[in-house]
Amino acid sequence: MRRRFGVPWLALICTLLMVLLYAPLVIAVRYAFNGESSLTWPPVGWSMQWFVKIVSDDLVAQFGLALDNMLVAIKAAGGKMPSREQVSVAVRKTKHTGLTGAVEFDEKGDPKKALYFVLQVMSDDPGKWGENKEVKRLSIAAPALKKS
Repeated sequence: MRRRFGVPWLALICTLLMVLLYAPLVIAVRYAFNGESSLTWPPVGWSMQWFVKIVSDDLVAQFGLALDNMLVAIKAAGGKMPSREQVSVAVRKTKHTGLTGAVEFDEKGDPKKALYFVLQVMSDDPGKWGENKEVKRLSIAAPALKKS
């Protein structure tokens, strides 16, 4: 009986291809649980800090608010794809209270009051940016709409 040499080589090539395809995914998943605040190799420690940050930040609420605005615009368009103007009107009617306070928009679509943070930078090392000190918080209204 004659043995075929093509099959073991094919299996080896397929295995190498799978390793090349899945290795970046495995590395990305490992980085997702990195205990450091910056990318280092090899990753140091294990942490859920990035997942906690996503859930605890106002990001999820903002995404939900954006979807709500789209649904309002779609309803206003009679269930069809809304125009830019209809989405703009829906966004300007938004009133949202989140982590940084109440957010409302004026007739231009700018926040009625924006919250600005003045920080004292303690180090130029990105790994130490969490050590920066907040000096002042400013709530400033957007400039008025120019009538032409």
